[in-house]
Amino acid sequence: MTPAIEILKGGDGVLERPDQLSQLLCNALFDKGIPLNALEYLLDERLLDDQKRASTLGQLIGHFMMRAPYSSSSQTLRLAILSSVFCEPTATYYGTAQENVQIDGSVMDSFDSSGYRDSIRYGSASSFSLQGFRLPAHHSHLVQTPILVLGAGAAGTLITRTLVNAGYQHIHVLDDRGHYGGIWNQKNVYNGSRNNPIPLMYEQFRVEAAPGMGHEITSFLADLADPARSFGLPALPEIQKAKVLHVFPGDLTHQVVFRDERGEQHLEAPIVINTMGLGKPLSPSRNGVMTTDIPASAAGNRWQQVLTLEQMKKLQGKMLVFIGLGNSTAEMLVQIQHYIQAGLDLRYKVLTHYPEEVLRSPNYPRHVNGQIQQLYRDIDRPKLTKLAGDLEHIERAFTQARDSRDPDREEIISSVTFWTLEQTEERKQMRVRLADETEHVFAYDQLYTLIGYGHAKEELEALGMWVTDDYLGTIASDYDGEIQRLPGAPSRMRLYPGYFALGALLRTPQNPNALVIPGMLYRLADQFSSIVFRSIEYAMRQEACDQAFCSLNRERSVARSSTDE
Repeated sequence: MTPAIEILKGGDGVLERPDQLSQLLCNALFDKGIPLNALEYLLDERLLDDQKRASTLGQLIGHFMMRAPYSSSSQTLRLAILSSVFCEPTATYYGTAQENVQIDGSVMDSFDSSGYRDSIRYGSASSFSLQGFRLPAHHSHLVQTPILVLGAGAAGTLITRTLVNAGYQHIHVLDDRGHYGGIWNQKNVYNGSRNNPIPLMYEQFRVEAAPGMGHEITSFLADLADPARSFGLPALPEIQKAKVLHVFPGDLTHQVVFRDERGEQHLEAPIVINTMGLGKPLSPSRNGVMTTDIPASAAGNRWQQVLTLEQMKKLQGKMLVFIGLGNSTAEMLVQIQHYIQAGLDLRYKVLTHYPEEVLRSPNYPRHVNGQIQQLYRDIDRPKLTKLAGDLEHIERAFTQARDSRDPDREEIISSVTFWTLEQTEERKQMRVRLADETEHVFAYDQLYTLIGYGHAKEELEALGMWVTDDYLGTIASDYDGEIQRLPGAPSRMRLYPGYFALGALLRTPQNPNALVIPGMLYRLADQFSSIVFRSIEYAMRQEACDQAFCSLNRERSVARSSTDE
């Protein structure tokens, strides 16, 4: 059965069939465990005109869920919303990885490219806008929903700005660095280059397509956090500097344990959004790709670096070895080749698991040992974390290294299955085994292992997440980033309602763009609509409970904690 949300996003004339649209909406909400009376909550009871009553929901469902702003003003959609309240729902979605892939592709594969859709690619988007959407201010419990954001990197900044712009008034942000921007505030990142293949826009804030410097992303995020007065937007909430230790998720009641300057603290909130970034460098040994007997602590430098002329001069005559042929390695090759052209005596080797036939045709997929491999990213159906061969400086650096006729100075060694380090009386050396069982042995002086980042299994489990891949640190989540507690179960049983992830935590082999800003812009629309529905549920609970219980609940909430500070 095709998930209802996939059909809604795909278009295919659903707006022309009111009865089908009504049932699809009903099923899509049921698949998320959202009670149908949540629709009634936003049907403005003060208005007699049904079309005007459904306008807020029309925008929420049309623009964010269906990714089609034109439909938010459709009479058919409004009538379907009104009649959805009386539907009998059935389950169509179980949160599987394959279903999520289908849903992510549904907009791009549709024939409709109007409105929001013309900025969307597979799992990525070039822009995001609320299109003026605001929560109805007269629903005080709704706009006062306590929301806790964990992490203030790119993902944390984007979702917090979205929630503030939409009218949420009780947002609390925890971050161990204490400021917005995450790794884009690191010198080695903002002094490097960026590789976004398309311009990026969030409302009126814009970053042009690469090439360009990383500090442009740093400025973009800083502007989102604290806009100039001319934008007419408030600054984002002040960050509480803290290290998150545990998350104990529940059903619109999530407990977060963290440590700040006062010691271990606890907060509780109905909505928690975990954006806690890249984690740590991955283990240098990966079965089926490249393995090693070298522990992570001895794997050399694990982060891309921007090397100064003085640093490069100290490396003259030395052999630098890079493990992995990704964008971090390529950016360092650009630097090294620049200094070689300036006359410095620099030498390097790059070890990669990719076979020679893939390196020779980097733009095209190749079938190798039962797998499809492609070196360069495809910006039409993008995996944007693959090598950015569409950018001239990256393509030039790779080609020069690949085509070098002097392996003592420049070389890419392909089809590597195993590597190790050895120490002789005279030198440090590396031993490399290839897929055909031949070996290379050579001296080296400095090692860079740049193969990516992720969270360890125990870290993710401490955050209340179901780990699906111990090595990569992937987790079970719905298409909108809501965390699963029982993968494969229907409706609400599958989820921790109100607990979401955004950014690198959502990265999977099927969703590689999660850790880059275009992937975050894509996910924002789905996540925002689900957050609104979860906060409606919270508001309804608050209004239904007796005054004594509400008072006690508020004492334990983020709202009370913020007041105490």
